[in-house]
This record gives sequence, structure tokens and C-alpha cells, in this order.
Amino acid sequence: MSKRARYVWVCTKRRPDGNPKGSCAVGGAEALVKELKIAAGKAGVDARVTSSGCFDLCWVGPAVGVMPDMTFFGGMSSEDIPALVEALKRPENVASCPALAGKVVRLEQFEDPHKRREE
Repeated sequence: MSKRARYVWVCTKRRPDGNPKGSCAVGGAEALVKELKIAAGKAGVDARVTSSGCFDLCWVGPAVGVMPDMTFFGGMSSEDIPALVEALKRPENVASCPALAGKVVRLEQFEDPHKRREE
């Protein structure tokens, strides 16, 4: 298998309804990965798009990770696919795409808001 320019993982983790962490699958991640694969293929993007297990970003899901850019996006939907595909076509880090700026997961968002903190 040849190396791709980028790898795109869409979290499709499913937790039971009502789980306080939420889950990406409940937010439509399964449809998102299918739509993104089709759009990237039609655009000729040199990327492998696939489903993934949990990124521990459940509260910002559906979450998408892009490597080697080391960028994660949260709250992704089918409306974000055209912007993501365009960003994947460019050599710059996908986080530099203005249309996706509000979706980039910042480092502090990796802290689970549902985890009890020891004082």
C-alpha cells in the first residue's frame, strides 16, 4: 500500500444514549465518514479517510483527526465536508483553513469536563 499525503480518521464511537460524555456516533459520525470518503474521492484528494475508535473528545464530537497535521476538529457535520476537502487539497496544515477555524480542537479541550478533579 502506498503512503498517502494525509490520513483522516472520523471517530464513530457509540455510547449508550444518555451517557454524559456523549458519543460521536450519536452526532452523525457514521454518515459523516461515508460522505467524506465519497467527497474526498471525487475531489482526487491524496488522503485515506476511515472510521476510528474514540479520541477521548466525546464532548466535542463528532471528532475528526488529520495526520500528519496533528489537527483535530470537533462538532463536524456534513456541512463542513466541502471546507475540509478543500483544506486537504492544500499543502498547508488543515488547521489554517478559515472555514474550519471554529472547529479546531484546542489543547485545553482534551481535558474531560466530566472527569472529577481531585482538589
